[in-house]
Amino acid sequence: MESFFQLIAEGTIPQRVSHNDTKLSNFLFDKQKKVVCAIDLDTVMQTTVLYDFGDAVRSYANPFAEDHPDLSEIVMDLERFTAFSEGYADRAAWFLNDTEKTYLAFSALYITYEQFLRF
Repeated sequence: MESFFQLIAEGTIPQRVSHNDTKLSNFLFDKQKKVVCAIDLDTVMQTTVLYDFGDAVRSYANPFAEDHPDLSEIVMDLERFTAFSEGYADRAAWFLNDTEKTYLAFSALYITYEQFLRF
């Protein structure tokens, strides 16, 4: 975890404007299920976009709500993870550097660890 954070601190993983709370409930959708806009903007700041990716995976790859009462049912759905990762990489490859691409999947572990420490 420290070596990942060090890559951010030294700029190898650049800081960009990020939402930092990219769960589904922070997006508004139209009737065609297309995203209209992001909401809950109080967490927007300059950090790594890997925090957004990791938090999105934490939210999207689990088929249950964040507050699902039975923790034994919480899983990472690999099909959801793969679909989200491929879609993200397809759209973001043009601006991500090689180190960011390398750490995409790890960022889901990092943000889960960070959430564990916070709560």
